[in-house]
Amino acid sequence: MRATECPLPPSVEVVLRALAQGEGAEPLDLQALAMLRLGGFAAEPADELHVITDLGLAYLTARSDQRFPTCVEVLGVDKARRFAQVAIGAWHSGRPVLVLLEYLMRVTGLTAEELPGVWLDADVNALAEDPDDLVLTQVRVPPPVDETVCLRVITPVGGVRS
Repeated sequence: MRATECPLPPSVEVVLRALAQGEGAEPLDLQALAMLRLGGFAAEPADELHVITDLGLAYLTARSDQRFPTCVEVLGVDKARRFAQVAIGAWHSGRPVLVLLEYLMRVTGLTAEELPGVWLDADVNALAEDPDDLVLTQVRVPPPVDETVCLRVITPVGGVRS
């Protein structure tokens, strides 16, 4: 989510990409390295060369992943484990996925009791093969459907309306 909704400043991301390519030798931008260490994207092991962390690699993967708009159905919630079970239309709609309950409550403004049965709109990296690699971003409650029905008059061949 950080990678898509609140990305690192470009100058900091450049340093992270350099670390990912094994360019851990100094001098790299010290301020950028400090930001990356604080965010958990980079580490400074005992040999004092900065390296990218698993979180940093996940961030870069998310930055390059293709994202697709999709519908998401909240199938149920497990308040004890703090997860929601959802079906993601653009992925395998018949294969439920676990999503952090707090995240859905925060971005939708709905309570845990209100979420089951709700349909949401979101962006997802639907090409992910493993459900643990799926990341929902830009999650939102869609606007209410206008219940106005629009009818079109069809004139049969010969011009007589029925």
